[in-house]
Amino acid sequence: MKNLDDLKELYLLSFTEDTKEDADFLFENVFSKAKLVSLEENGKTVSMLFLMDCSLITKIKEIPYYYLYAACTHPHHRGKGLMGKLLAKAKAIAKENGRAGIILKPAKPSLFEFYNNYGFKDFCKYSKLNLCIEDINFKVPTLYNISALEWWEKRKAILKAYSDCFVSFPKELFAAAIADCKIVTDKKGVFVAYEIRENTLLCKECLYEKGCEEGVLAVVKGLMEKNKLTFAEVRMPIDLNSRLNSLCQNGYFSVISETDIEAKNPYHGFAFD
Repeated sequence: MKNLDDLKELYLLSFTEDTKEDADFLFENVFSKAKLVSLEENGKTVSMLFLMDCSLITKIKEIPYYYLYAACTHPHHRGKGLMGKLLAKAKAIAKENGRAGIILKPAKPSLFEFYNNYGFKDFCKYSKLNLCIEDINFKVPTLYNISALEWWEKRKAILKAYSDCFVSFPKELFAAAIADCKIVTDKKGVFVAYEIRENTLLCKECLYEKGCEEGVLAVVKGLMEKNKLTFAEVRMPIDLNSRLNSLCQNGYFSVISETDIEAKNPYHGFAFD
């Protein structure tokens, strides 16, 4: 990859919550497997994004897409339409490489409108549940750790029961995306991938087998007790038949550039964020 130090500098300037170690990990384990799309000025990269392999898995087929990540422009060059040019170029690259389109998770809610203006539409959905430990009255189960690759295999089987269309990453990229997380199960059908952010338990993906939804609250409470945390945010698919989801806020998780799929419940779930 060209001008690696230059690219890392732009990344850290744009994503200030990340550390140099975070950038080093991403460039070695993720971006090295991705396609770089960038613009330069006077020999310096001023705007960039990365395209990584992913697919949409439907009831009848698996469709290749690109997942777009780390889209950014140098602060001194914003407002010039550079990202719009990169997005157009990225769509062309996707078409040239036999991809049906591009999927991405906007970094914040206000960016959904930004991508809508460039032809992306809101697509994948999710449920979010905010919890306080005092509100959970379930007995805590024994929790067991599982590896990222074990989870990669298991989650696809569970998701096929939830959704008529969901996003999947190759094993290596999924393992990189989940590197900061731990994955636990109660061995009764509940699985949670989590990390701790700002004294809150962030359950980045919570899945459960049919009929096991009440076990979610018990597992989350166990993780909160173990880590001495009071608050939790839980992400999960919208399960239209689940009592648990009546407690949740439903919304869009990601956007897509092009698709002719008419899915009732498309799900993205775990992402690079």
